[in-house]
Amino acid sequence: METLTALQAQGIRLGVVTNGAVQRQQPKIAHLQIRPYLSTVVISEAVQVKKPDPRIFARALAEVGCQASQAWFVGDHPVNDVRGAAAVGLRPIWLTGVHSWPPDQPAPQWQIGALIELVAMVPQERNPAT
Repeated sequence: METLTALQAQGIRLGVVTNGAVQRQQPKIAHLQIRPYLSTVVISEAVQVKKPDPRIFARALAEVGCQASQAWFVGDHPVNDVRGAAAVGLRPIWLTGVHSWPPDQPAPQWQIGALIELVAMVPQERNPAT
């Protein structure tokens, strides 16, 4: 909640893109009590397309009202999240510690160990000289 509150306070629009069944994913989001922070929730079963398919990312971007070049996508899966997001022009940020990075692939440019790290990245992105 701390991370979501801090990002929202900085004017960041947030969304979730997740693979899975609606009946499994909606209760998770409800249990976490994060829906008020989100501009969109795109669940693969509901839209009949899964990550890393570019169409699921495009759907979320349209619902948030943002161009891919102006957005970040944070995810823990090297293919579905990082490579999928990069393929549509999003800045992929790998959340480490869940899935191993494939040793035959170059390390991702952006990676974090915890979501709270995003809060410090926003001002750096907006003011790269500081």
